[in-house]
Amino acid sequence: MNIRPICAVRDLVRACARRADSAQRDRGRIEFPIVLLALAGGGCANYYDWPVRAPHNPGGLYSNLGEKRSATGDGPTWLNHGATDFVAARNTPVFSPDTGRVEFYNVDPGSPTNAGIPPLKIGRFAMLHFHDATRLEVNPNLLGDPNAWTYVVNPGDPIWVVVNNRPEQRNMPRRQKVVPGVRQDTAGQWGKVFWFNRNFSIGEADGPDLHTVYYTDADAPYNRVGAIGNMLTVIEYKNPNPPECVRFRLFAAEPTGGANKDFIADDDQSRQGGMQIARHRGVDVVATCSSFKRSNTNRAGIYKLAYGIHRILRPDEQAAGQVVPGPGGRRMVEVDPETVMWEYLRMPDRATDPNLVASPPTYVAPGGDTSLYGDVVGDKYTAYTVSNTGGDDARKWALDDLNRYPDAEYVVTVRAWNIAKSNGIGTAPDLADSAFQRIVSIETDVPNQVRLLWIRNP
Repeated sequence: MNIRPICAVRDLVRACARRADSAQRDRGRIEFPIVLLALAGGGCANYYDWPVRAPHNPGGLYSNLGEKRSATGDGPTWLNHGATDFVAARNTPVFSPDTGRVEFYNVDPGSPTNAGIPPLKIGRFAMLHFHDATRLEVNPNLLGDPNAWTYVVNPGDPIWVVVNNRPEQRNMPRRQKVVPGVRQDTAGQWGKVFWFNRNFSIGEADGPDLHTVYYTDADAPYNRVGAIGNMLTVIEYKNPNPPECVRFRLFAAEPTGGANKDFIADDDQSRQGGMQIARHRGVDVVATCSSFKRSNTNRAGIYKLAYGIHRILRPDEQAAGQVVPGPGGRRMVEVDPETVMWEYLRMPDRATDPNLVASPPTYVAPGGDTSLYGDVVGDKYTAYTVSNTGGDDARKWALDDLNRYPDAEYVVTVRAWNIAKSNGIGTAPDLADSAFQRIVSIETDVPNQVRLLWIRNP
């Protein structure tokens, strides 16, 4: 890990800095924390550098984890964005956020978002969108001898060079870009390497963004989706804009869990469809949310989503539970408490985290897609299946249960959070939230066993 001291008290910086342990060094990484004085708490917080050297994000972001990326249709779930896109015009110098061995990876040809652009990975970070769509034009000194590995290190870090035919330890010069040297592997064998100074640029962005992947496991290969973390939790980041939800829809799935998701209701239409009690196993609440608007240059994306349901009481109805005020001063009672359904602390892995994957491909509304994506710099909205994010029927709104959800008006609250301020590695970020409510009126057509639904603003 790199060092970026911003503490006002130098002694405190030195006290908080950690040495790289030998196990990490044997795996090819020399790790030190970035140290930043937390003035309010009197301690230190650890951050990684921005790859475009904008620690207080004046340039902003275009994207983060979970943004929907298919331009048409709702696309396969793996098209959801798995990285942070930093605003980086063409020719913007790029620096490595971390230390470690430089590795190039072949790209999965089935990934349309990365086709033809080989990624570069150093430590816990991989970067794409350098000059040229078919190869990375990094600094020639970084590549070194094709038969030797290159390691990025901080100035002042210990390195090994050959003196009189023997390896000797030195410190990486602060003003020298590359030092030819040697390194001992886990078997005790010395091999030729190049030590590269992290203070020097590794290349230039192709523009308009720099696609950067952060891995919670530094040993993870480029394509291990389940190891991708939310980079905004480990870099110094602030965002004053809360998220915004703009659309609300209801879909119903067949009991078999098949591919067909029947559109039922949309909050911008009048009378809508119905849920067939015998066929459907409840409904999914799908909310289209964003903090990717063009007017917001610090576009953090959605970090966490929750939903809850209240039933509005009839004027003369006496309720057994706690009565709370609802829209228009009407009384209501809680049916389903507001519950966090998932969060983008890391990128979902479809094999192990099906309940975290947003916007399944089968959800398509009449007259348009549930998500909006045109390009990386424009306004973008992503539809999230808030109530049933991956086939767990217990999470659906179980409207096939007429006893629990009798005919009435219900207030559905979707709450979205994004990252307002990062607090360093290993510390939860500060979040900003906003609530989005719709009233759903339900009426049962008993002879046809259909529940009719209407949606309106509170």
